Amino acid sequence: MSPYRSLLAPMLSYLDAIDDGDPARPIVVVLAEFVPRHWWDATLHNQTALRLKLALFTRPNTSVIDVPYHLGDAEDFVDLCLGMVEPAGGEVHCLGRPWRGQGYHAMLAHRSRIGSLVGAQSWPGHVPVAEMVVAPRLYHTGETEETVLAEATDLARRFGLPGLPTGAHTTVRLPDLARAACVAAFIGTPELVVIRDRLLEGMAELGTPMAQAIGGVQDRGGAVLWLLRSLAAPAARSVAADHVLRLRDRSLAPMGRRP
Repeated sequence: MSPYRSLLAPMLSYLDAIDDGDPARPIVVVLAEFVPRHWWDATLHNQTALRLKLALFTRPNTSVIDVPYHLGDAEDFVDLCLGMVEPAGGEVHCLGRPWRGQGYHAMLAHRSRIGSLVGAQSWPGHVPVAEMVVAPRLYHTGETEETVLAEATDLARRFGLPGLPTGAHTTVRLPDLARAACVAAFIGTPELVVIRDRLLEGMAELGTPMAQAIGGVQDRGGAVLWLLRSLAAPAARSVAADHVLRLRDRSLAPMGRRP
């Protein structure tokens, strides 16, 4: 099993290291937990947070704070595409298979075929950007870290970076974060890429790299789903859409093609 699949053990080791340095120092762990729209969706979410809370419950000098958050229509739609939530009715099929009824490991394998670009601004502030870019690829494949880093660095240059940013996201310029998020979404050979990033939309200089990356997915027979606030978004002007739909009132409606 890839070491990148484990969260609990590294977290506890990190907290133990803090204790070793200052045993009297209080530790506060903040867990952001998604609040599903329906109570029956709760079993699909926050399982990692639950395991963390159980492990930290008896740990001395440690407090846990839950921060619930709710999503809007666009975020809900992205989660539906990624199999993170159940629809109120019907089924969601992704890459020819329904999400409903798949076991945990089957869902992980299915998600390994999907790239997502949903905003690097939400990445954990203490984790290096380079690690956030390559970790999913290492998580889902048996490739070596050296191989994945080389591929990510080459892709980063195509998006206008000199290489992968090495600092945490709080030390990296927002435009460079958007470029790094593009690398994370398109690295490997995803069959589906889901994009929703407001910062990216306004970056006209990424129009050509985005069109090329999207074209590469399409050439492999894949698809890209890009949720935009406006069809005039500078970053999307060079992209030729096969279908244009409006997400409104929890439904999709056809729109006229962009001129």
